[in-house]
Amino acid sequence: MEVARRLAEAAGLSRTGKRIQATVNRTIDVASRSHSVRVQGDFLWPVSMIEPPVRDRSGLDPSARKLEFVCDEEIAAALCAVIAGGFSLEPAEAISEALGLLGCRRVSSDAQNRAQGVLESLCAVGRVERKGDFVVAGKGGSDNGAAG
Repeated sequence: MEVARRLAEAAGLSRTGKRIQATVNRTIDVASRSHSVRVQGDFLWPVSMIEPPVRDRSGLDPSARKLEFVCDEEIAAALCAVIAGGFSLEPAEAISEALGLLGCRRVSSDAQNRAQGVLESLCAVGRVERKGDFVVAGKGGSDNGAAG
């Protein structure tokens, strides 16, 4: 888990071994069971957070800007924000703009594919609708719509 690497780095350690990883995993388990944090896939969320805020990572070190460090729910929130603000967009344009909101300057095919999957999930729950060649804000779906 990325959290173990970040904690080790903050403590001045150069790498995480099996003991550190096991300790972090046990700590996460205890925190989750005591309702201090919620484990959402590979991510840790405050218990009260329903949808993550869209955060611009463009000012971070390039190693911290990897899309793999962004949960699908945040990509979904960025897509919904872009689509709602753009009236109607082509899917590729919505994806490019949403990833730009997240601070992704260069968008790889893997990032595009992942965002496309999130967009499809949003369509499936009604948060986004397809209108011909465009995507528009949907009327339905209270689920966050992201694949998790």
